[in-house]
Amino acid sequence: MLKDFIKNNFIDRDMNILKRNLTDNKMDISIIGAVCPFDVFDVDEKVVKNTIDKINMTLRTYTNGYLRFEDDGYMGGNNPWVITTLWMALYYIKSGDIKSAEDCFKYVVNTASKYGFLSEQVNNENPNFKWIVGLGWSHAMFIIVLDELIKCLDKKEG
Repeated sequence: MLKDFIKNNFIDRDMNILKRNLTDNKMDISIIGAVCPFDVFDVDEKVVKNTIDKINMTLRTYTNGYLRFEDDGYMGGNNPWVITTLWMALYYIKSGDIKSAEDCFKYVVNTASKYGFLSEQVNNENPNFKWIVGLGWSHAMFIIVLDELIKCLDKKEG
């Protein structure tokens, strides 16, 4: 029932991608929540693959981090977020693309403070943290992704 509602209301029919609301077609990375963790859509569905392609075209920065959504004005709007990059890592793990998941994870590790603290955002001009440092949700998502990557490694070795 939920999936039917989403299909009827939150899919851009022209592009066959998930959309964030009923009023605009701006890409928003949080819509991957319909894939993971909520499992409304499967990673192999065409609408999901199209959505991920659109996310990578519009929200992935040249530094390999991910923005929250198109035209985000928060703190300048052009800085990748740690949590969004880790969301993408979770998606890639679920889709079986471990290399892309590791790339996202390495990006986060490489942009941590010298004490290992994760920030809300990463400066898109250099690999330094930006804005709030020691952000709880960034650290929580880091642990979740690390746990999932370890499980993948265990499966590979076992």
